Amino acid sequence: MNIKLILKTLLLPAATFLLVSALPAGIKMPPDMESVIQKKWPGCQATVITKKIGSEDNTVLYKILQSSEIIGWAYTRRVFSCRAGGCDQQHEASSTTAREYFEYFAILDKKYSILELKVYNYAATHGQEICSKAWLKQFKGYNGSTPLRYGKDIDGISGATI
Repeated sequence: MNIKLILKTLLLPAATFLLVSALPAGIKMPPDMESVIQKKWPGCQATVITKKIGSEDNTVLYKILQSSEIIGWAYTRRVFSCRAGGCDQQHEASSTTAREYFEYFAILDKKYSILELKVYNYAATHGQEICSKAWLKQFKGYNGSTPLRYGKDIDGISGATI
């Protein structure tokens, strides 16, 4: 029997079980995040180290471990934006009734450089271009050490100001 087939058949489901079982109840990994992590680091385990706090803190941070060593990081975030036509200033900042949102995840190496970025839930009426792999790839390798400059370091999307 082919050793690669054995590894795929036995180890991948086991690694997937370990990855998902490390998550506290109520926190679900976004679609595709698990497979992106496993593709980069086969057999690793992702552990939640922060949980959502309050209505505006929409970040869940994960450390990615292999043999108890941190080999990377991942996080998910929900970002709120205004609906087409502008923001309704009468609503409280925490209200989602006047805002749209999108959710994304980022996979980082242990030095905090972006390896992968994906918008996995786009619930807004405009600006879907930010979901494009071609547009998102410009952030790969970015580590936050310098501010990104529109038009020099990154390309914008026309109409994105709404």
